[in-house]
Amino acid sequence: MTEKNGIDHQVDICTETKIGKNPQIGPFCEIKNSRIGDNCKIGAGVCIESAVIGNNVEIGQNCTLVGIYVGDKIERKIVIEDDARIGAGSVILPAVKIGKGALVNAGSTLHGDVPAYHEYVEKVLIRSCAPCC
Repeated sequence: MTEKNGIDHQVDICTETKIGKNPQIGPFCEIKNSRIGDNCKIGAGVCIESAVIGNNVEIGQNCTLVGIYVGDKIERKIVIEDDARIGAGSVILPAVKIGKGALVNAGSTLHGDVPAYHEYVEKVLIRSCAPCC
């Protein structure tokens, strides 16, 4: 991996994006119209649009965080406060706020807020694949 200041060379960063100090951003990421705080770690294949991300946030691989950007302003941004963690493969929908120190488990689809220092666990129904007879 060839990096410049902790950002992989295969990252697409829009000019409207501001990134803090000491980032670690993996390859194949796309970041638009967002602010990323200091010491953030963003895994490979992450798409971020119209988000405000605090300091010391970790986002796992292949996550999608998409707010709504209209014209020259963010209409329904995503807010992720300091020290939050988002597990790989999660989808964060517009206008969601993830509180300080919160944890979103891998594979989650999040359409509501997560309070500070809480954990969000996706509720999944698992059915048996065994034949009934």
